[in-house]
Amino acid sequence: FFGSAFPYFCAAFNSMEERQEPPATLREKGNSLFREEQYAAAVQCYSEVLRHPEASSEDRWKCLCNRAVCQLCLGQPQAGVLDCDACLALRPLHPRCFAVKGSVLEALGQPELALREYYAALALDNSFEELW
Repeated sequence: FFGSAFPYFCAAFNSMEERQEPPATLREKGNSLFREEQYAAAVQCYSEVLRHPEASSEDRWKCLCNRAVCQLCLGQPQAGVLDCDACLALRPLHPRCFAVKGSVLEALGQPELALREYYAALALDNSFEELW
C-alpha cells in the first residue's frame, strides 16, 4: 500500500511516539497551567493524558476531575458534568469529584442536584475543606 514510502512512514510514526511525554508529566503540566489560571491550556494537557495509550486509571480520573474544574472556570459547566460523570465511573468514591460536580451543577442553575453532590462529598470525607 505505501510502497517505497513505508520505511519513511514508520520512521515518522516512531518519532511521534518517542516525543509523547509520559502521562504523569503531562498531568503535572496541566496542574501548573491551572495554577497559572491558563485553563484552556490545562484542558489541552489533561485531554492529551486521556488520549495517551499508557495513561493509568489513576491518571485518567485525576485528569477528568481537574479538567471539569477547568471547564467550570472557562464557563463550560455542561462539559464539566460529563467529565465528573466519567471520573466517578472510574473512581466512584472520589469526594473531590462529588464536590466539583456540585459546583458545576450550581453553575448550571441546579441547586438541589448540587446539594446532593455536596452531601455525597461530605459523607465520604467529613473534613472535606473544599466545600467551605
